[in-house]
Amino acid sequence: MLAYPGASANMIADILLSGPRLVTGAWTLVRESGRMQQLDADGCSQLLAFLASRPMAVPYEELRKAGWEDWFAQLRNIEGVVFLEKGLSLTAGLREELVGLESG
Repeated sequence: MLAYPGASANMIADILLSGPRLVTGAWTLVRESGRMQQLDADGCSQLLAFLASRPMAVPYEELRKAGWEDWFAQLRNIEGVVFLEKGLSLTAGLREELVGLESG
């Protein structure tokens, strides 16, 4: 350890900071789980199914006319929903997963 004091100092700092990092990470997950519990599952699932059925981004105007604007804030909590400048889209991974659920 004394031969490499910089490496020793980094290792000691990592050990001492791992506790606060774990607490911060756990707190972040608790907040995220709270947001997910408040999610309107029926409304979001219908909107996600609609987005998955469209190969390109769906313009915001079209979604507003269909009455889905209320779910935009909730969709921000779902990983894989992409908010573009002109509309909503899904990542390829989420789209494949949703299409797999429909066919399965």
